[in-house]
Amino acid sequence: MQKPIYINHQHEIIVSSFLQTILGSLQDITSNRNKINDFMSSLSVIIDYHNDYNKKTTKGNYIDFINIIPINSMSCVNGFLAGIINKRNKYKCRAYKVILNELTNKIVSDLEHIKLIAE
Repeated sequence: MQKPIYINHQHEIIVSSFLQTILGSLQDITSNRNKINDFMSSLSVIIDYHNDYNKKTTKGNYIDFINIIPINSMSCVNGFLAGIINKRNKYKCRAYKVILNELTNKIVSDLEHIKLIAE
């Protein structure tokens, strides 16, 4: 998986810890390595889109750029959870869905306050 482009160190800490939390949560729900690899493949597409955002647009929006990873990753997580839910893990999947959705809301809020500064 390609490393995301970060605007500063604070952005790197927020986004990398968010991605680690998502991956750890999904690995806790399922031990199926193929499904995790499929998720990682989708996540790579999101990160590629994030990294290429400025190259593909003439007028990039700062807020759009910093929210690409959390918002699209959470959509990917919701799809992943919908695909693996069964009678044995439905409560765990629902709990993680709520927790990760709340985390995404917090991350989006935190990212709105990041200033564009070089470090």
